[in-house]
Amino acid sequence: MGLYEYAEAYYEANKDKVDAVVEQLKAENAPDHALDDILHDMAAENEESEDAASSVNNDGFTFQVAAILDGYGEAEGRQRIAEATASALRP
Repeated sequence: MGLYEYAEAYYEANKDKVDAVVEQLKAENAPDHALDDILHDMAAENEESEDAASSVNNDGFTFQVAAILDGYGEAEGRQRIAEATASALRP
């Protein structure tokens, strides 16, 4: 399975967790690109193509969050999401 399939499977098993993070991102007005770099880093770490990261990124926050939480675990994933969001919101 690739990054996209892992994200999809994680989301199906953990909709409430993922949706809660996505709602938080929306409430913070996080820009669409806020999590893109995390996914590109994940693809590189897992020796997947940039296309794999782009596929997840193109589907928006839901699959991005699912992939991040699946790949890094809930605690580290949430931390990375928070840091990336804060960075993207800085002027």
